[in-house]
Order: sequence, then structure tokens, then C-alpha cells
Amino acid sequence: MKRRIDIWVLDDCQNSIQVYRQALGVRYNIRFFSDFENFFGALQSDVSRPELSIIEPLLGDEQIFDYTLNELNKDALAKMNHIVVTSIDDIDVMRHCYFAGARDYVVKPFSKNELVIRVERIVDPNAIGHLEVKQFNLASLTHRERQILECFLNSPSRGPVTREEIQQKVWKGIAVTPKTLDVHIHNLRKKLVDANFQILSRGQGEWQLEQIS
Repeated sequence: MKRRIDIWVLDDCQNSIQVYRQALGVRYNIRFFSDFENFFGALQSDVSRPELSIIEPLLGDEQIFDYTLNELNKDALAKMNHIVVTSIDDIDVMRHCYFAGARDYVVKPFSKNELVIRVERIVDPNAIGHLEVKQFNLASLTHRERQILECFLNSPSRGPVTREEIQQKVWKGIAVTPKTLDVHIHNLRKKLVDANFQILSRGQGEWQLEQIS
């Protein structure tokens, strides 16, 4: 039997904790922490570290954007994957978190499906979206290509996705030229052929992911 992956969650919001339990608890071993001291204490002392930690920098009345706090914590965190999930929607904070080593940055509120996809992308990339992908290395995708693929996977009933939806979810509303997105779609389309999937143009700036029959 395949060993269940360990994930640690640093968050004191009960609503968020409930979402984590519902979205991730079935497939992963989840351990919760409500303060920085206990989280980093366990991280530095436990021989077996988790494959992934999910960190909320806002705990109680604290707003600690530099959540590593000190060099010991920074070294411990550098030895594992972590993502930041927070209500802070600020580009400077995002940059700081990525600079600190975060693999991803998710702004609350988020959907359960979005959370699952982002976690899978890190701890089990070949399971992304529960696609039946065989003999295909998803690690070959660039960061943007993975984000665009997530847009297709999260589309209700795998329906069409518009140019505006992709730009909003991938570039967070930052203006990009149509050519930029077209190039990413073109490159992703070529790579997905090996996985027996294709991206079809539906016209009017819409695309849809379908399995090749």
C-alpha cells in the first residue's frame, strides 16, 4: 500500500481548517498548528519532516509577513516544500514569500478543487487533475503551462475556458498581450499530445481540453 503523504498546516482559522480537512484529509495525513512557535519547534526537532507545509502568515492579531522569523527557521523551511495560503492579496508580500522559498501562493477564499490541484502539483505532480496520464512527465511543463492546465481542469464539467478567465487566474489581472497567451497555449498543446489530450479552439477566444479518442 502506498504511504500517505504528510502535510502540515499552520493556520488558526477554524473555517480554513475545516476546508483543509474536507479537501485533503481523505488522501493525506494532516497535522495542524495554530502558532509559529509550535510549528517551527516541530519542524526543527522532528526527524521526519512533512512533504509539504501550508502556511498562513496571519495568525490571530499577528501579521508576520517574514514568517521565517529567524535563520534557524529559514534553514528548516528550506529543506521542505511549502506554500502560502492567506487573505493577503499584495504583490510585494507575494514576492517576499516566493523569495523565501514558497512553491505557490494562494489567496483566500479558495475552492477545494483549487487547493487539491495546487497540492497535487507539488507532492504528486503526475496525479494532477486525476487525469489518466501515462508515460508523460508533467514536470516538463513550465510554471505558466501548469497554471493554464489547472484552469482547464477546474472548469465546470471540463467545459470551455475563455481568454479572460485564463488571464485573470494565471496573471491575476495583469495585462498581457494576446500573443503571450497564444504562445503558452501553443506550447502546452504540443506537450499534452504525449498524454493523449488536446486543446481545441472553440472560437471567440475560448479553448477546451479533451481526451484524444
